[in-house]
Amino acid sequence: IVRQVTVVYTPQQNGHAERAMRTIANTVRAMLADSGRKPSLWAEAALAAVFLHNRLPNSTIPHAVTLWQIFLNHDYKPDLSMSRIWGCSAFIRLASAHRKKLDERATEAIFVGYHQHEMAWRFVRPHNQRQIIESRDAIFLENPSNFSQRATHPDLTGLEDDDTVPPLLEVDSDDEDPPPHA
Repeated sequence: IVRQVTVVYTPQQNGHAERAMRTIANTVRAMLADSGRKPSLWAEAALAAVFLHNRLPNSTIPHAVTLWQIFLNHDYKPDLSMSRIWGCSAFIRLASAHRKKLDERATEAIFVGYHQHEMAWRFVRPHNQRQIIESRDAIFLENPSNFSQRATHPDLTGLEDDDTVPPLLEVDSDDEDPPPHA
């Protein structure tokens, strides 16, 4: 093994790593801008970007193999069914151990990423963004109109400890198509 060093302040000599960092940084900027969330969530956005980047095919790797398959030596593609829009609002069910008889069963949260080793999502509360909550029981409000306005609390009374999360409610729109531009 030969140790190689670069000249100080010349990132051009470390091309592959610099390109990877630029890709992640651009993804984080886009995620923060699209969601309208505070820049203080940049670290969570970076973790989510890297999580997805490692599980998506890369043009530099032949045969549409993902980095996840290479690092973990898997012959199958990663499961992306848990992918959600970063920064969207969600309602997560509170565990019965953390609530009293008449307390709310769910709380509003912001989706900020994925658990690294388990099938769970990571959330922060809108008013306390320092505490990370990990949960599998969530209803996501991925509609773009929900990013700018606070959504109403969905009915989560049917969720029990071992139930799966019900599908999202569809909203019928009475709006007609806009007239074509002249």
